[in-house]
Amino acid sequence: MKLPVLLLAIALTSSAQAQRWHSEVEETAPGTILPYSCEVKDFRNAKVGIFTSRTPLKGEMVQLRRGSYEHKWTEENGYEAADLTGNYEVGSRRVLIVSWEWAYGSSSQEDVVQVLECHDGHWTVTQQIEADQHAIAAAAPNSFNPRSRTLLLSSTVYGQGAHCCPEFYERLQYHWNGERFLEKSRKLFNNK
Repeated sequence: MKLPVLLLAIALTSSAQAQRWHSEVEETAPGTILPYSCEVKDFRNAKVGIFTSRTPLKGEMVQLRRGSYEHKWTEENGYEAADLTGNYEVGSRRVLIVSWEWAYGSSSQEDVVQVLECHDGHWTVTQQIEADQHAIAAAAPNSFNPRSRTLLLSSTVYGQGAHCCPEFYERLQYHWNGERFLEKSRKLFNNK
């Protein structure tokens, strides 16, 4: 009877260890309706955000100017910045990549990929992928290649390290199926 319990304990420990070494890439389909008609193709001077519902919540969007936004440091609100690093037309859809940074007592960086689809004359976010970019020094930049229909993302894996110094990162590959990105592979790397 002791052997099955021991094997179960080993399996649970191995499972917990494996979970710890995965990045926390979050994928959602918020269905957020943006305040832009589907005729808008240039988002360098648009409002962007990270969405949680169909209607953008107050404070969820920031106004880009020439592809960038920066809220200088204040005691009350800290620091926030956003850069539009990708804007692609893929069939009747658009793919946006926005790099975010926040700082207050600590800092966080995140890249957000959004698939936009035209619904009732307005762009709607039908897929949103958030990838933690905190302290990834060695990773290649996130990118989308419309010809190969491949999205490459890197995401932090903290391991046993502190928030300041993640031990690893994962390189994730997604494939565009004509409507959305589907995860194809993940590979773990040391963050040196």
